[in-house]
Amino acid sequence: MITDQIITDLKAAKKIKCPVIYGIIGLDSRKIVYVGKTKNFGQRFESYRYSPHNAPLAKWMGENEWGLEVLEADPDDLSRAEKLWIGKFNLNDIFNMVGGGDQVWRNHSRTPWMARTGILCPSDLLLRRLSNHKYLRYEKVKKWIIPFREKLPETQRVLYEISLAKEHYYMNPGLRRLIERWLSYTEDRMIKCLQSV
Repeated sequence: MITDQIITDLKAAKKIKCPVIYGIIGLDSRKIVYVGKTKNFGQRFESYRYSPHNAPLAKWMGENEWGLEVLEADPDDLSRAEKLWIGKFNLNDIFNMVGGGDQVWRNHSRTPWMARTGILCPSDLLLRRLSNHKYLRYEKVKKWIIPFREKLPETQRVLYEISLAKEHYYMNPGLRRLIERWLSYTEDRMIKCLQSV
């Protein structure tokens, strides 16, 4: 490990500029629950704050205080190093679905409200805004909103995202461009989803 520090905020995460192998660690248990690799540590940290890609891990993160710990910095072969680090743990004790490297851990199926990397759906846009609000308890709100929206059937989730987009398009001029961009990628799939009901 290059640091004994557990990173719990974006500012600290952005200071790490090299590719890394990292562990997601429970702040109470001090146990690593997931091992991953990234070339952009700050961006990866931020993505975990809003919507982790692994559903069981997302549930755990919503219920626990967590941070990221750098396990290895700037390895020669990022994929190989990730596999080696995952191999140090019992797969029954961590949320990794596969042994790491460039293996795809699940077949990704795009949902109607998902655009593409870097383009957030309205509920994620609003969660990001909430995280910067000084009077709201973001973690408490996130623990309620993410499980709620994940349980919605597909058509209800589409309607939920559309209603948020409609409401905030006019209320938040700063979100207009982001909502328009999101719609440009998702509109046809959402219409198809709603017509299939």
